[in-house]
Amino acid sequence: MQKAIMNTTFDFAHLPFQHLYHKIPVSSSNNITNININNNANTSNNNTKINNVSSVDFFYVHKKFCTRDEINNSLHLNTNNMINQNNKNSKIEAIVFDMDGTLTIPSIDFQRMRNETKIFAPKDILDEIHSIKDENEKERLFQIIDQVEEDANERLQFQPNLFELFDELLKLKEKLNQSINFDNSLNNYNENLINNCNEKNDVTVDKNEVIKHFAVVTRNSEKSLNYFINKLGKKYENLFSITLSRNFIPYKPNPGCLTHITKTLNLNSNNNILMVGDTIHDIKCGKQADSYTCLYTQENDWTKGHSDCVMESEPDFICHNLIHIIDILNYLNVHPYHLD
Repeated sequence: MQKAIMNTTFDFAHLPFQHLYHKIPVSSSNNITNININNNANTSNNNTKINNVSSVDFFYVHKKFCTRDEINNSLHLNTNNMINQNNKNSKIEAIVFDMDGTLTIPSIDFQRMRNETKIFAPKDILDEIHSIKDENEKERLFQIIDQVEEDANERLQFQPNLFELFDELLKLKEKLNQSINFDNSLNNYNENLINNCNEKNDVTVDKNEVIKHFAVVTRNSEKSLNYFINKLGKKYENLFSITLSRNFIPYKPNPGCLTHITKTLNLNSNNNILMVGDTIHDIKCGKQADSYTCLYTQENDWTKGHSDCVMESEPDFICHNLIHIIDILNYLNVHPYHLD
């Protein structure tokens, strides 16, 4: 009974934008092996119910997404819903996470931060501080927000299912490494075969457009970012290929941080990134970079700000359980296209 009440209330919060999204029930296994490393998967496994799910057993996907069959039908019927050649059709190579509010439960007292800096909404605190020419004043204000963040670190809590998600991502990295080792073995074999037979062997292992990297991009300080990474423990110390704090300029919502990640990690393009975050800064950053975007927040933390973010920026996905990121990856594996 309690579950039904919670979901009914939560659905009510989504009513203003339900015309924009499909509600996707989660009924498949959250085993990362559903994501085919060689891009040969045609279907996802819908036989096993996931474990450790919260009361929210669904996620939202924007209605601009469509299947290959829908694309073929739209072309065959010559409807007005035509395919734009520039639309995304990219597998995810990297997942970029926001930190505070996404990987951790929100704990920063932003009202205190604004009161002590005297920088009030709707002004952006970081933008205002960087616009100050007096270096002493700039340093004083950064010390204030640093202290507020340090106080929040004492209350740091991880989001539910964070480690379940990270364990699945580690499995994916291990699977990728196995594929790379297999590919290297094939390359060595091919070279020997060519040398011996003086003919080209065209056997290859297709590893293009698969998830290779995970990253964190935050507007928090470098000290807070390092505190979070250390708090995760040794098991996850090498999970992230790159981490960026507010020391990296331009910071979110400027898309420069995602472009930097694309170049640094040698991704095909920004299209191969899934940006996951809990604020409009994260979604705007992803949208401006032309990356996939996912708005995440726990069901009980949903606010008007989240609704405004959806109506203004229309993230590609919305979820309320971190483990559903795996379901979203599986969904993208068989529904990579979307229509304007």
